[in-house]
Amino acid sequence: MDLNNCPRRLQIALVVFVLMAAAMLIDLYANAFVPIAPLTEHEVYANAFNTTLGFHRVFVTYQANNKNAKSAHVSCRHNLAEVARMLDIDIEYVQSTTLVQAKQLKLQKGYMADVESIAELDTHRKIYEMMEKTDTGSALILSCNIDVEVDLKSRLAAALGNGVANNYDILYIGRTHSEPSEPMVDELKETMSQLDVVTSLSELEQVKLQRMWTKKEFLHRTTQSYRSTYPKGTHAYAVNGRMARRLNRRLSKRMTKDPHELDYILADVAIVGLSLAYSVSPPPIAIYSPEQSDNSNNRQYLRRSVLQSASLRKDNPSEYAPYKDVENMWSL
Repeated sequence: MDLNNCPRRLQIALVVFVLMAAAMLIDLYANAFVPIAPLTEHEVYANAFNTTLGFHRVFVTYQANNKNAKSAHVSCRHNLAEVARMLDIDIEYVQSTTLVQAKQLKLQKGYMADVESIAELDTHRKIYEMMEKTDTGSALILSCNIDVEVDLKSRLAAALGNGVANNYDILYIGRTHSEPSEPMVDELKETMSQLDVVTSLSELEQVKLQRMWTKKEFLHRTTQSYRSTYPKGTHAYAVNGRMARRLNRRLSKRMTKDPHELDYILADVAIVGLSLAYSVSPPPIAIYSPEQSDNSNNRQYLRRSVLQSASLRKDNPSEYAPYKDVENMWSL
């Protein structure tokens, strides 16, 4: 083809086409020598910080008597040993303030709460102090007599995307009895009374019915707390570093002016706007004592329960198995 005899526009189009083709060839040649990064497997949150259940640290408080503190520590570790080992959980044990020490604190510092509440408050204050000194981002705090489904409750919290570290200052995970604000609880009680269900069902059957009902509703809770409906009997909760620093600096002073227990104070800091709290507690769960776990049959049941917990790890909280009342498991 004689380009000199072609129209001017066609000449320009041919030149542009040649330049574009050359650019594409150069780009392909260059990319041929660029290493392609391997595809990374999507990491679900259940695998993050696996040995600490999605938090930076896991603390367990235990009570020790004056006669043999070591045996109390061993008993506490005995309660959680199988769970921690089979689920690969790293636990840090913190000895609770004794009642004798709490009485001394009450006299020396003028704390207003009862002795048992002072012991609990001072124990958790020590944890907050450790978190502040080590700049801990978030911590899960459990009592020693936590039930065997600690893994499921913790996975439930982790499934929210580590909300305690990113969005909330405190996250309620486990408690020993119901809060009145649970959706449908009041309606359920009223319905049961109208239908005379209360008289026809045993106390255990009533508890199971209420628990089954609230299990369907607990994911729809609001983030608001109220003084009359704060979570009570809290024995598993998580706090972030900011909340721990605030509590560590203010808790001792508040104990000289406030007679309330730990549950109330934790909820109150959210009520007055100093922190954001959220409850992901399932229906209330029971705690068990070392005496119950000493029985060989009970220990076999604990092993089966832990294995079941390990096999049910999911990222969707609604897919978790229903929570069981550990106090009533022994007769099954």
